Amino acid sequence: MNGKENHLSYVTDMKGETVKSVQKDGQPALGKSRITRIDSSSFKVESEIERGIYKVSTDGQTMKVKTTYSVTTRPNVLKDSELLFDRQK
Repeated sequence: MNGKENHLSYVTDMKGETVKSVQKDGQPALGKSRITRIDSSSFKVESEIERGIYKVSTDGQTMKVKTTYSVTTRPNVLKDSELLFDRQK
């Protein structure tokens, strides 16, 4: 965000309770999320402005994230995105 890397962490049992995110330096981040396990390789993260479905590949080397944003106030605002992450070695 604004040219800075964004590192957040959550402590959750993945049962859908609301949790606060924490920045890399231990300071609380803005907003809250619900994290729910879907199955053994996927989970969803829901916040006030977005909903993401995270799925890890069967070989464990990649993770795909499909995000839907609830921001619909302007006609050219991003509404959906899909990202693919590779495992770092």
